[in-house]
Formats: sequence, structure tokens, C-alpha cells
Amino acid sequence: MPIRRDVQEDAATAEIARCQLWSWVKYGASLDDGTAITLDLVKDVLRDEAAKLKAKTGAGLEAGKVELAEQYLVKQVGSIWPAEFLTSYVVPPPPPPPHAAPLYSLAS
Repeated sequence: MPIRRDVQEDAATAEIARCQLWSWVKYGASLDDGTAITLDLVKDVLRDEAAKLKAKTGAGLEAGKVELAEQYLVKQVGSIWPAEFLTSYVVPPPPPPPHAAPLYSLAS
């Protein structure tokens, strides 16, 4: 689930999906047919979906970013607790504005 930089709706959707998948795996949810939602099932689905996305790399997707998203999501879904925010780890912080004054000073 690669997200486009600076698109808030994509980030929010990714947050919801990531936490929902984690919750289903953690608490043993199952599909309508009774299949348990396990980390292995999530990995299989992600592998299949990532392959489909990689086949569309000419449509503005970079294969490396698809792989990064797949690896990150597997790590998050399989963790004891997911990271607080997806964007904290996937999107680098913006650079400070030029000549920005510090918010506070330790000097007296």
C-alpha cells in the first residue's frame, strides 16, 4: 500500500488498514469461510498484491517502493504492537525552514 507523499487521505487510509490487519492477526479474526487471518495469510496476500503492483510500475509506481511498503507492513502486522504512526517511519520529516530560529533556548 504505497502512499503518495503529501496526500493526507492516503496516509489516513494506510493507518486504518495497517492497524486493522494487525488487530485481526493479533486477536485471531477469521474470514467468512472460517479461514484464520494469520501473519502467513497476510504475507501471502501481500506478496500477491505487491506482484500485481510491480507489474504496473509504468503507471507511476516504483517497484522499490512497493517492496518497501510490503516489507514494512509485514513487520508491522507481525509485531507485538505496531508503530504509533505509519508516517513516522515511512515518510521522512520535512527539513527545517531556512534560517529557522530555535523554538527555545537553553542559554540564560
